[in-house]
Amino acid sequence: MTIEVKAMQVGIIGAGAVGLLTAFYLSEQYHVTVYTKRQDQSKELIEQGIFLERDHEWYHASILSKVDEVYSEPYLIIAVKQHQLAGIVDRLKNMPPKKLLFIQNGMAHVEYFSKLIHHQIYVGVVEHGVVKKDDHKVIHRGVGQIKIAPYQPNLTEPLYSEYSTHTFFPIVKGAHWRDMLHSKLLVNSVVNPLTAMFGIRNGQLFQNYNFKVLSDSLFKEVIHLLELHQVEEELYAYIQGVCEKTALNHSSMLMDIKNSRQTEVDAILGYLIMLAKKKNIDSPIVHFCYYGIKGLEESRE
Repeated sequence: MTIEVKAMQVGIIGAGAVGLLTAFYLSEQYHVTVYTKRQDQSKELIEQGIFLERDHEWYHASILSKVDEVYSEPYLIIAVKQHQLAGIVDRLKNMPPKKLLFIQNGMAHVEYFSKLIHHQIYVGVVEHGVVKKDDHKVIHRGVGQIKIAPYQPNLTEPLYSEYSTHTFFPIVKGAHWRDMLHSKLLVNSVVNPLTAMFGIRNGQLFQNYNFKVLSDSLFKEVIHLLELHQVEEELYAYIQGVCEKTALNHSSMLMDIKNSRQTEVDAILGYLIMLAKKKNIDSPIVHFCYYGIKGLEESRE
């Protein structure tokens, strides 16, 4: 899907931090509609647009927004969290073929793809640091990239274009979708729960010796579950790099805990627990972190 037409219509389902970030940058080149759950946020986005702060300067973009689930655009980016997917998938499975890009954390969303096989499905991982300030403002704290890979083996046409060269929002071709998601799952499994449980910034995981001991132990356990020993050193360096680039950021899981929102722990550590049970592998640290996060969720309800 090499994108050449400047008037191409893109629908972004989800108006959280990642959805607004994506909408802001894509609106520079394409017609973007953001689908929200709430009428008041949709109205605000239509009237105010999206404001993005980067390097202490504010930028503005105008977009469209809807609350009705028409999803009429030929290209849809699904930017909601895992636990919000079920209803969206039920809607999409009855629609004519489209190009769908899923950018969730974890691996649980892959289970939905069997219901959507008539669509062209792509998966992506987001490596930006972004914080949602309010319903129409985001702070772009760490410039990274979005990696994209096709899910179906017969999709030879990539879901990216010359737009991938954007300085602040590069989109690149990822590795095989499973390898790509495993790498992101590993980062999310180590960084998110530990920073959320201890209320620390990402950089402290490797700056503080005691937290580093914990993160190293969790890393080894997840590597064993995902059978990634052959690239262990490369992945360890990758996690360190992510924490260094986002050293001052709070993880999304920590922000969810602070704001009394449901986290994505089931899609991340819950998936690993399922995998451990299937493979009959002990995973005490994964279990400890999973139930620690679930306990924090419950205590804030």
